[in-house]
Amino acid sequence: MISVIIPAWNAARVIVETLDSIAAQTLLPDEVIVVDDGSDDQTTEAASSQAIVSRVITAPHKGTGAALNRGVAESRGDLLAFLDADDLWTPEKLALQERAITGSEPGTVVLGMVESFLCPSVSRAAAKTLTFQKGRQLGWLSGAMLMHRETMARVGDFDESLRRGCFIDWVARAKGKGISFEMLDEVVLRRRIRPGTLGQRSHGEDDALSKDFLAVARNAIARSRTTGKD
Repeated sequence: MISVIIPAWNAARVIVETLDSIAAQTLLPDEVIVVDDGSDDQTTEAASSQAIVSRVITAPHKGTGAALNRGVAESRGDLLAFLDADDLWTPEKLALQERAITGSEPGTVVLGMVESFLCPSVSRAAAKTLTFQKGRQLGWLSGAMLMHRETMARVGDFDESLRRGCFIDWVARAKGKGISFEMLDEVVLRRRIRPGTLGQRSHGEDDALSKDFLAVARNAIARSRTTGKD
């Protein structure tokens, strides 16, 4: 059984397209849970209108990590997949990864390649201010991942204190526990680029992101020292 968890915050304008990409999967998931992280737009209503959605959970705005953890706690699947509310899966994503994880060593996390695309709603003027890598990239993103629930339990929850770096921190902790990662050569995720996602972050957001990455690095060093002492 595959559960898909979508953390969403003020995503009413894009979440229907995201959910359509799930409904277009050649291997459909068994449940899709949207966690509305305190949106002040029509995210809950937009998500609830889609037949592919099993449940919409509304929660106070605490960030991506908290929304992901809530979704995991509320889900029932043996396999867990995640998707940001403005990104898109390619049609074969779940089928490719389900086959790969079935044929891999127990506990292996399966990832895939990622391509970024400019959101069609972005004006020409705004597009000129956005910079991002084009072409296929290694998909070290939660939306490009499929894993067993037991792996999540072994590594632990996403760090809710990290507003931006919770997935990077989770991967670091997983590697520290000996979890294996397999990267498929196929593109499984299309990442939407629009103001507020990459090049248009405000100074405050840049500062928060830098602090999160610094915290991830410090946590990794602390774990390394602890392991060395053991």
